[in-house]
Amino acid sequence: MLAFIAQRIGKAVVVLLAIVVLNFFLIRMAPGDPAQVMAGEAGASDKIFVAQLREKFGLDKPLPVQLYTYVKGIVTFDLGFSFRQQAPVAKLIAERCTGLTILTNSALTCLEMSHGQNTIIGIGGEYDSVTLSFVGSQAEEMAKSYFVDQAFLTTKGLLPADGTYESAFANFRLKQIIAEQAVETVLLVDHTKFGHRALSKVLDISQIHQIVTDEGTPRSHLTALRRNGVNVHVARPSKLESPQHAPHAN
Repeated sequence: MLAFIAQRIGKAVVVLLAIVVLNFFLIRMAPGDPAQVMAGEAGASDKIFVAQLREKFGLDKPLPVQLYTYVKGIVTFDLGFSFRQQAPVAKLIAERCTGLTILTNSALTCLEMSHGQNTIIGIGGEYDSVTLSFVGSQAEEMAKSYFVDQAFLTTKGLLPADGTYESAFANFRLKQIIAEQAVETVLLVDHTKFGHRALSKVLDISQIHQIVTDEGTPRSHLTALRRNGVNVHVARPSKLESPQHAPHAN
C-alpha cells in the first residue's frame, strides 16, 4: 500500500515538473521580448530602462539558468516579483487573501493559497493527472458535506443564453455539486470559451451570479449575459509604472 502511494506521488511530482517546464518554454516562445513588452506598457522604450528590466528579471542570463531559477522558484513557492505592483507575488496573494476557509479539489490551488493565513480544506478522491485535481465519487460525497459562500469555477465552453459545458465526465458532476452548495457562483472564463458547446451541460445560466472575463469577449456576449441577470466583470491589464517613477540602477 505504501509503495503504491509513493508511486502515485512520484508520478504526480513528475507531471507537475513537466507542466512547469512546458509552461516556461511556452512563455519564452511567445513573440516579442518580455522586457520590451513591459517597457512598452510603461510608455518607455529607453534602451537603458529595457536593460534594467532584463537584469532585474534575469532575462539577460542564459536560458538554462533562467529555467533553473524558474523551477527553483516554483518548488520553493517563490512566485516571483510583480513589476506592476512592485512587490513579490506571494506577498500580494497573502495580503489580499487572508482569513479565508478555502475548499478545493485542486492540488495547485492548495499550493498557491497556502502562503496566506488561510484554512485550506482539500477535497480528496481519485487523482486526475490531467487537471491536477481530485475527482470521483469520494470527492463528490465530500463536496456535498460543505456549504460555501462563493464558488469559483471554470468551464470548457459557455453559451451566454444557455449555460456552461464540460467534456470531462469526472469534473462536471463535482462542479454541479459545488454550485448547488454555494450561496454565489462566480465563473472565471476567457473569451475563447464563449460560443462553444462541449459534451455535457453543467450549469444553467441562471445558476451563475458573476462572470469574470477578458477584453477579448465580444460585446454581444456581454450584453446577453447581463440581460440574463449575470453580473459581468471585464478584467483589464493595469498600467505599468512609468520609467520616470520606476526604480533605476545606479
